[in-house]
Amino acid sequence: MLLPLALIWIGIGLIAGLLAHAAKLGFAARGMAGRSALLWTLALGAVAALLGALLVTLLLGRLFGTPTAIWVSILAVVLVPWIWQRARSERAPN
Repeated sequence: MLLPLALIWIGIGLIAGLLAHAAKLGFAARGMAGRSALLWTLALGAVAALLGALLVTLLLGRLFGTPTAIWVSILAVVLVPWIWQRARSERAPN
């Protein structure tokens, strides 16, 4: 029963990644160019949704997995590229 839910959660993450890329919130807005920015943003959304939902499902039950997948994927595709860009700019020589 967990496999169909996992596929739904991955789909939710892909949609969140696609929306973030379209809104210029993903890696494209942080200096990465081309198709790789889209692919990294999609992958980040899918992985974050799947891992977040699996963790919450194991802890709290299936009822809380899908809402958690939505929120975790949204937060990941917005915050991770921002943190990645800040870390890159701090390492760059002045």
